[in-house]
Amino acid sequence: MKCLTVYLMPRPTRVKIVERYLLLTFCLVCTFPLVSQNKYVTLAVYAWEPLLYDDINNPGPLAEIVSGSLEAVGYRVTLVGLPFARVQAELYSGNVDLSPGVTITDERKEKLWFSTPILYLRMGFVFKKDGIKYKSLSDLASLTGGVMRGTFWEKILADNGLKYETVVDQNQNIQKLISNHINYACLPEVIAFYLLRANGEDISKYEFGLYRLDPQPVGISRATKIKGLAANFERGLSIFKQTKKYQNIMNSLQFE
Repeated sequence: MKCLTVYLMPRPTRVKIVERYLLLTFCLVCTFPLVSQNKYVTLAVYAWEPLLYDDINNPGPLAEIVSGSLEAVGYRVTLVGLPFARVQAELYSGNVDLSPGVTITDERKEKLWFSTPILYLRMGFVFKKDGIKYKSLSDLASLTGGVMRGTFWEKILADNGLKYETVVDQNQNIQKLISNHINYACLPEVIAFYLLRANGEDISKYEFGLYRLDPQPVGISRATKIKGLAANFERGLSIFKQTKKYQNIMNSLQFE
């Protein structure tokens, strides 16, 4: 007569049950972003066409990159449209959490963290052909430039003793250049020629003088109430860069 041997598994102890529960909880947590899904962040946009628009329904490619990166780690983004000079003040106070296209300066580093660049721009001067022979800033000594208020250009021109006038958005600069109220405008090349076309100008009548290749990071308020925002944005940017949406945005920027 054959005997049937049956092996009975021991009943799990309370300790084993707790260990399994903790392991299951850990796996579920790791499946989702580490940032709470109901954490809101305020992103400021301003008129800097075609990279940024002060329209919260159509904020432009830079804002789309920032929003996509934040959403990749669980943030919900609230957009606000402001003049650039006010964007800086709101970042300093913490009323706005972050904004793209903020150039790094020593003054700003005291109030803001800066992300890794999301792209690079050719920054310099646009002027009418045969009007300026530009090789260095000294070639602009007898001329008047146009600057968007609150940008780093004010300090650069002032430190070099150059005359300039300020406006609240770049299209005003372009219109003043067209009407010969200024001799040159200070802005990125892609924005300069976009605005000239938008104003019906023949861009073959204009030239661009390169001042520098400018990294474009995101400025993040040091006064923000959201802990870990800078680190989480970097993590989100790395994730978002692997998406098709990011590639489509970059492909739409013909200068890239």
